[in-house]
Amino acid sequence: MKNYKFSIVIASKNSYPYIVGTIESLKKQIYKNFEVIVIDCLSKDKTIEYLRDQNKFLNIKIFSEPDDGISDGFNKGLSKTTGDIIGLLSTDERYFDETLLKVNDWYSKYPEKALISGSCNMISKEGIFLYNHKNENMNFHNHIKSRKVPAIATVFFNKNILSDDLYYNISQKTVPDYEFWARVFLKHSENKFMWMNDPIVEAIEDEISMSKNFRFFDQMTLDKIEYFNNFYIKNKNNPAFKELDPNTCRAEICMWAAESLKAIKTDKNIICKFLQMSNKYQLKNTRLKNFIEINQNYYFHNDNIFFSDNPKKYKVVKKLNYVSKKILGNDSNPWGYRELLTIQKTILLKFYLNKYFQKLINLKNFYSIKITFEIFSGSIGISQIFDNKLLNEIIYNRTNNQILLETVFPLKEPSSIKIPLMIRNAGDSNSKYEIKSIELIYGS
Repeated sequence: MKNYKFSIVIASKNSYPYIVGTIESLKKQIYKNFEVIVIDCLSKDKTIEYLRDQNKFLNIKIFSEPDDGISDGFNKGLSKTTGDIIGLLSTDERYFDETLLKVNDWYSKYPEKALISGSCNMISKEGIFLYNHKNENMNFHNHIKSRKVPAIATVFFNKNILSDDLYYNISQKTVPDYEFWARVFLKHSENKFMWMNDPIVEAIEDEISMSKNFRFFDQMTLDKIEYFNNFYIKNKNNPAFKELDPNTCRAEICMWAAESLKAIKTDKNIICKFLQMSNKYQLKNTRLKNFIEINQNYYFHNDNIFFSDNPKKYKVVKKLNYVSKKILGNDSNPWGYRELLTIQKTILLKFYLNKYFQKLINLKNFYSIKITFEIFSGSIGISQIFDNKLLNEIIYNRTNNQILLETVFPLKEPSSIKIPLMIRNAGDSNSKYEIKSIELIYGS
């Protein structure tokens, strides 16, 4: 087995105490042939003091100087690497003890690869496992349409093959990975990339990350569209672009924003804004229609998009009886089904009377199913299931501050109450939860 030298580049700014976890994970590496390069943007907290103290444990090169954002910081670090294999880490990310050993083994078997990647375990600030992110179906077309976004911390680059490509466009103030991956995917054939499922990185899911904070999505989406426009103008004669409609790509970038915001449970008005943006670029595009098909609170009306909000004022009509069926054979699957819930009630008469009065006097009240449940560990998804499709699914993670939760499914038709509810693992096969009650509510 070859003994490759690794260079791990970290960009930081006022990162204490997050950076402690990052450095500790490097100190615990079983494989020891690596250097650490930290580019720090004049931190005012304890970051530099801490890093200098770690020099006695690690081969750390520390550079504290002004930079023009994270892209510039990583570029400076990349220019100083002396290793064969390059990894990039942010200060909310950590390697597993065997990460570098495992990647060295992969490259020993596949030295011709331009990059090799594992998967990423997302964890809470408290260190609780939330779900696993795999870099699946990664290619130029899926990336340029923002369907698949590689997790950069899981990727180790072969410097001998990619030396001319290992840089960020410093004009990109947000989502710099978008242009980077588009350029690398366009230049190199897919067989040069290897995507493994083994978890090799942990990343903290927190609002410290721009991708987890709704406030940044306006800028990130506009930046992605601008970068796409520039990239398209420069490369539109490339054969890879001949099969792509530019407006489809712009519409799907907006859908990336809407889908990401739904995953972090952002206000529906904000999500709807990005759905509208997508619809303007390409009316009723396929990805938008698929989103509305599985998230039925959103709907088309006269080529515009609206949503039915969850009731803020309501009364409980009755507690609903239900039959629970455990789904066997999938408990080991981190995204497998767990439990099927079927309601044992009908509401035909009241429902139709309500629909009649809604039309007669423009009432806005509607019936919904409300589920109250408790998560003890891990994360689960709750949805309706119809024709093997999960409808209106919401992912819930167990946190220290919020374990008693509620979810609501509006009833568009009386038969909707008979659509079974599905609970599944949401990235953690060891999730534990308990259904407290299922109720029929009425309100707006």
